[in-house]
Amino acid sequence: MKKISNSITKNQYLFLVQGALIGIGILSFSSSISAKSNKAGWVVVLIGGLYPLFIAITSHLIYKNLKYPNFYNMCEKLYGKVLAKIFTTIFLLHYIILEASLLAGFANVLDSFLLFFIPSYFTIGITLIIIVITASNGLRDLGRLTEIFFYITLAILFILLFFINEIKSNNIFPIFDGIYPILKAIPGSFDSYIGAEIIFFSIYWVTDKSKVLKAGIIGSLITIFIYVLTTFITVGCLGWNLASRLEYPLIFLIGTRDFPVISNFEAIFIFLWSGIIMKTLACEQFVLGYCVSEVINIPYNKACIVSMIPVFILTIFLTPEFNRRAFLSKTLKYEVLFIVTWSIITLILSFIKKTGEKYEEN
Repeated sequence: MKKISNSITKNQYLFLVQGALIGIGILSFSSSISAKSNKAGWVVVLIGGLYPLFIAITSHLIYKNLKYPNFYNMCEKLYGKVLAKIFTTIFLLHYIILEASLLAGFANVLDSFLLFFIPSYFTIGITLIIIVITASNGLRDLGRLTEIFFYITLAILFILLFFINEIKSNNIFPIFDGIYPILKAIPGSFDSYIGAEIIFFSIYWVTDKSKVLKAGIIGSLITIFIYVLTTFITVGCLGWNLASRLEYPLIFLIGTRDFPVISNFEAIFIFLWSGIIMKTLACEQFVLGYCVSEVINIPYNKACIVSMIPVFILTIFLTPEFNRRAFLSKTLKYEVLFIVTWSIITLILSFIKKTGEKYEEN
């Protein structure tokens, strides 16, 4: 991988973890979850937060056991060169899907609410160029960017506080109408936390390794809190029945409120959210560029450019929105299953490797 400015502080790592998780889900999560779990949607979202926590803890243990190599070297140490290439290629494909699906969702929202007069492919192309340029500057600049955009995320949360007094208790209580709807919804709750895998690719670059576990957990907990809060307020105000029928319940909720002085607050909200999505896309582009760089042995900057082609093609295929959701419903569950299984096996092998090295030293 080409030497660029990738070293990040523990705080930047924290915001990077948090920043890589916020996506389209913040707008639509309450719709899909409410359809399956009714009033207990926010509980399901809370349970789904176990996924990023699992990734944060597992990755820390793996890298600590192996003395913090980079991702590709870690795979080589545990699996050998051939499997290291294969696993890196799998993560490459995973991030092509991840970036394309987020980019398609982003374009679909803009087409529906702001840029309906501009062709989707133009929006997708311009956005892709911007995020590639952003990611090409390296992880250090990306870490600074996520730190800045965290405060924009806080601004969105502050906006939601205006709706707390509109929550109706009968929309959220009783929480448990039955255990089956909750169990049925849990697998789908992991979808919006996809992106936590950036931890595997960024932990190597943190300057203070003693604090990476704490930073990873805090970054994950912040995202969990944001998703739980938005789901709780959205379902609490709209009711699970209405929320489940809307494509973007949060935007609908924002549009129901009149704010003093501001004539179209819905557009301002989408504008702020767009900045957050651009940041998340840049995080995904960093991982994708890294994987392409390692798989085909080209400099990182060139890898970012090369990766634009498959992302653009898949993104076009994933518009309009029903195409994107149909595709993700068939693929994401297998991606999550693979990542969890791979993480557990890798963790076990890292302990075996560590024990073997200690035995040889003695």
